Amino acid sequence: MADSDGDLVRCRWGNTLEECGSVCTPKGVLQSDPCELTYDATQLGYEAVALVIEDFDSDNNVRSSIPLQFLIQIVTGTSNATNSSICTQPPVYIGPWAQGACIGVESNTTMTEHVQVRIPCVNTSTTLANILTVSPLGMIKGPVTQDPSDPNLYTMQIQWIPQADQYGLQQLCMTPADSEQQTGEQVCVTFQVDVRAPEFVLGSMVPTGIVAQSQPVWSISTNRDITPPKRSGVNIRFFKQSNDEEVFRVDVSTDVTVTYQLRQITFYTTGYTWTQGESYYILFDGGVATINESCGVESAPVTNHHFWTFQVATNPTTEETNITTTAPTTATARPTTTPIMSPSTTTIIHPSTSCPRRLSFGTISNETTSASQPSYVFCFTINSSMADVTISANTWVSCSAWKASGAADPLLELYSESNGHLLAQNDDGDSLPFKNCFAAVLSYRLAKGNYRVVIRNSKCAYGKFELRLSTDNTTHRTSTAQQPSLPSCPRLLSFGTVLNITTNVNESMYTFCFTVNTTWADVTVSSNTWIPCTSWKLSGAVDPLLELYSEPNGRLLAQNDDGSHLALKNCYGAVLSYRLRKGDYRVIVRNPKCSYGTFELRLSAETKNGEK
Repeated sequence: MADSDGDLVRCRWGNTLEECGSVCTPKGVLQSDPCELTYDATQLGYEAVALVIEDFDSDNNVRSSIPLQFLIQIVTGTSNATNSSICTQPPVYIGPWAQGACIGVESNTTMTEHVQVRIPCVNTSTTLANILTVSPLGMIKGPVTQDPSDPNLYTMQIQWIPQADQYGLQQLCMTPADSEQQTGEQVCVTFQVDVRAPEFVLGSMVPTGIVAQSQPVWSISTNRDITPPKRSGVNIRFFKQSNDEEVFRVDVSTDVTVTYQLRQITFYTTGYTWTQGESYYILFDGGVATINESCGVESAPVTNHHFWTFQVATNPTTEETNITTTAPTTATARPTTTPIMSPSTTTIIHPSTSCPRRLSFGTISNETTSASQPSYVFCFTINSSMADVTISANTWVSCSAWKASGAADPLLELYSESNGHLLAQNDDGDSLPFKNCFAAVLSYRLAKGNYRVVIRNSKCAYGKFELRLSTDNTTHRTSTAQQPSLPSCPRLLSFGTVLNITTNVNESMYTFCFTVNTTWADVTVSSNTWIPCTSWKLSGAVDPLLELYSEPNGRLLAQNDDGSHLALKNCYGAVLSYRLRKGDYRVIVRNPKCSYGTFELRLSAETKNGEK
């Protein structure tokens, strides 16, 4: 089963007259996700099975359902004792695409590919009978043919001319079946019509020609902005030219040292020693590069042995190969040159191994949360003394279209890996260039160390979002320029304040300032409507957004519109709780997403000496 929108799909027994007619009695044991029927036959003949396939939204509501009826024919089993050449293993799909691949195709252009399946036994009488398909409208499949030089290998040609009105996602699912009525694993791929796949730029590979025995770093450019692969097991492979032996591979989907920048991939073979005088070539699996559109359209596999070659020097050499990259920043990209073999005395922060995934700066990827995977967790490392880090989770969906889009309303949480402390939290995307209701952004200056980010969906349904991680390294900054000061503060509040406030069209925000006179203080600011979500629209209450600024330079320190830290949790409250140094601070309470209204404001602090 597969759904082109990525919805959760489950199956069940038909249980009404419309769903199953006169064959509603369950046959065997049914597993709903993935849909799997286990049936123990007791007599020869036919059995009718009636199932219902359903897809679900992120609230676990049924979007649509399709009845499925089929017959099971029970035949006399074949004894292996009488024919030892029968293969008891099911046929195996081997190409050309990987399970879950997303392929870009052009409309009104002929696409021709060859599906290959192998019988996994030697000297067997078992043959491939068919490759069963569920395919887009207009796709034509040819006959299954046996390879003359490899009798266990079978090929079927498929041909398709996508029409302009087929723009969007189309799916092809393939199931091999052999002469013993055994079926192999189903493989499904998605075609995105009229979205071009990223391509590798010929001549952009570094290094080529003669390299040192210990050459550890490699890079290649693409013609489009790219992101890492969404599926696992995607490799860059190194082969010896003398015998076509694969000697090294880099799994770009899991190797944390692989760096994806806007149009460049950098990967490493650190610790491997190339053979003196040997020539090598590099091949790429399909999907090494993907674009941040649709299902993540993948680059085609590189199978040309002459595409990227290099030769190892006969005599040892220490010649450096420099790779020029584009350092990802939140502003203008600037070129940097990294010497590969020169010694370094920089202290590197070693990442924690307990994190489920580590991302590099410059990452852009499409992610999804669900009821079974309610959060997305990743870690990153800062090796410079300071860096301005920006993390955003954005759905790129307007507020009006959100409910029907399958998008999330993400909440970002930033933790220190060393002690597990929560450093920041936000679920408002007002700092993004493209503003919408269903996005979140955190942007902070962080010190050297390891950090963990958890993306949750605490208020709304699970769904899809785009993740970006970027940094502006500040190690060598010498500028002392400050941002312009804010206008004079309209009101100064003391710790312990509890007020009822109202915003309206004429007074669209509420601004106040406070002063920390001790070395530091744990300050909490909350704006809460105390209204449950179900009755909020009729209450005249707001959905407040809190912004915390440094009063001397006007720098935005924190922003949040989530009230999950409040004693009474509801959808329409906000809280900021931070350890602040001695100084003056300003808070602005806005209502950027919802109507104006009333809320309760609280300001409290716990100082270094424990005084309230």
